[in-house]
Amino acid sequence: SLLAAVFSFSSGHPASAVPEREPAPARWPEGVGAMDFDDLEDCEAAAGPTPEEQRQQMAADAVPEGKDFPIPKGKCFGKDNKMKMLYLHGGGSNPKIGQMQVMNVFKDVPENRQLYEWTQWTGPHKVPLGWNGDYSLQPFGPEFGVYFERLPFANCQWERWDGIEKSLEDFREHLKENGPYDGAMGFDMGGEFLVHVARLAQEGDPAFKGCFRFLILFTTGSSKHLSPLGNQRPLSQLRIPAVCSWCNGDTNHAYMWYEETLMFFHKDYREVITHKDGHM
Repeated sequence: SLLAAVFSFSSGHPASAVPEREPAPARWPEGVGAMDFDDLEDCEAAAGPTPEEQRQQMAADAVPEGKDFPIPKGKCFGKDNKMKMLYLHGGGSNPKIGQMQVMNVFKDVPENRQLYEWTQWTGPHKVPLGWNGDYSLQPFGPEFGVYFERLPFANCQWERWDGIEKSLEDFREHLKENGPYDGAMGFDMGGEFLVHVARLAQEGDPAFKGCFRFLILFTTGSSKHLSPLGNQRPLSQLRIPAVCSWCNGDTNHAYMWYEETLMFFHKDYREVITHKDGHM
């Protein structure tokens, strides 16, 4: 060959002494060969669920199918066939103030006393006058309460609700002795507490089964996604009739917080009433 001749001429060695080239490496490593596409389905099956199947399963686990809310049997549980209603006031308030709030809400309903029988329930945690920044409540004291403490401060994105477990425990006892109710109404912290009660009821907590038939929620937020209670927000939408009301100009909490709470209720079960009267 030409290469052998050149090598022989330049080196003085005969062409037969030219070393042979090493063979080129194999195209496939040992034990590996081209795929037979007849085996494709078997290979895919051996690999387990597809990414799409995994996503569907993860979504199903994250948002389980909603259940019907365990409402009590019957209605008008109050005396003389009245609707038996429960009210939970805002933080730093008390039942005396709560009763006035109820009368204010239903002042344009002349039949209020004939239609409804109201009970006030307050939280077990005592706080001083002005806890909520409102010192004008002094004439209605001296005791004021909350259902939980907002820490490290209200509206913090990781806001803790210290003491809510004690309130839930006491509320279970209250329902055992006084329930069921036709409806429950909550303002601010009282409404936030009721959302967690409704969540526990729909998730199967026997103490809250059949506790009430509907909810009325004023300026009601929800436990923050980044808070310790973030993993205890409703996993599936609540299927209990609920009226949610707030003011978009409320300076106590951002109105988007109220809108977020609204999303916890199934669209077929919720109604919204907005107003321009601030935090009420």
